Amino acid sequence: MPLARLSLEGDATFILGGNGAGKTSLLEAMSLVSAMRSFRTGDPRTMIRLGAKSAKVFCTLSHERDGDASIEIGLGHGARTVRMDGNPLERVSDLVGRFPTAVLSSQDIQLVRGSPTSRRRFVDMMVASADRMYFEALRRYGKALAGRNSLLKSRSSSVAEIAAFEKPLADAACVVVSLRGKALGELGALVKETYSAIVPAGEIPELVYRPDFEETTPEKVLELFAESREKDMAKGATTVGPHLDDFEPRLNGRLARDYASEGQQRGLVLALRLAEAEWLGARTLAEPVILADDIMGELDPARREAFWKILGGKSQVVATGTEIPAAEARDGRFRVVKIAEIVAPEA
Repeated sequence: MPLARLSLEGDATFILGGNGAGKTSLLEAMSLVSAMRSFRTGDPRTMIRLGAKSAKVFCTLSHERDGDASIEIGLGHGARTVRMDGNPLERVSDLVGRFPTAVLSSQDIQLVRGSPTSRRRFVDMMVASADRMYFEALRRYGKALAGRNSLLKSRSSSVAEIAAFEKPLADAACVVVSLRGKALGELGALVKETYSAIVPAGEIPELVYRPDFEETTPEKVLELFAESREKDMAKGATTVGPHLDDFEPRLNGRLARDYASEGQQRGLVLALRLAEAEWLGARTLAEPVILADDIMGELDPARREAFWKILGGKSQVVATGTEIPAAEARDGRFRVVKIAEIVAPEA
């Protein structure tokens, strides 16, 4: 089995390697300790090496309050396991909020330009990394949604069978929508502060939450599922619910994807990710580790300077790239590691 080993010494590490060398996979493994979800994809099977049946991540972490901890995460097709200090955790959610990470990726521009799926994954990762209630509600919602959709696709399913999934679906949906709305409201305020440190004054960003429905009680949501049941059976999928939510990044009151320039969009995305790190730190009482995946070379000097100024040296940073930018190469804080030196060859 191929094995990668890396010791992160100091506050800033730059991992150097060519395209396809495994830099993103390494950061993906590091981020698993936050919410047991990939920042890259919604399908956990893609985190397992092609042709393999399972994967494992081992890490030793130092926490501001709780000291050192040894974590072992096992990934199998359809199963996840966690051991802490050698002892199995009964619930994966017991890990939530302990070791936060915030990922900055070259694909983050899709948070402005892309589909609602990428924005939902972003907010789900963020809130699930800090809030056990949200993590569990999201898990319950996903499980009930998968069960209902499976029955909707089957022509032999009865109305009673489909309706049986709607009560747990409605209960979980209310928790997800409530906590999403609260988190996005708080994040939006932080984005305004962070954005003002990146670009000149006069541009006002905002995040507008667009839930699929406005109902806030399980009883009302249950009615929505009942009302949409006939249409859902025809389509073979659940057509209402928080799995269809979105939020709109705006600038000066207008949709950023339609009216903001390339530079404004990238500034907004950077502000969004740095605001996420601040939000996580406040909620978990631990400074999140910043995982910057192949973005340093994309930032112009002004945004790169703002990036380091906002972080203020309080967060540990692990960055990747095919080459280290000149400014970081001259920065004595960075320890440069070549990925070829940390990935052991197969036996």
